[in-house]
Amino acid sequence: MSWVTLTMGSGQGYAEDVAVWIGHGTRDRRVGPAESRRLGSTGSPGRVRLLEVEDDHSLHASVADGSLVEWVREL
Repeated sequence: MSWVTLTMGSGQGYAEDVAVWIGHGTRDRRVGPAESRRLGSTGSPGRVRLLEVEDDHSLHASVADGSLVEWVREL
């Protein structure tokens, strides 16, 4: 499931009652944060977590400094 699914695929979004975590870099030049917010809004309220971080599309800085690992541990 991804931004492509919403914009080019079925557009149905996430199934109900499925836990979803979305990490989005605020400096992402490929996919805007609004698209991740829109995708997140298709899931069950309270089951979708969107984390916007100061990073690029690939979350390179978050991987390099260990932040990504910490976010996953918090889940």
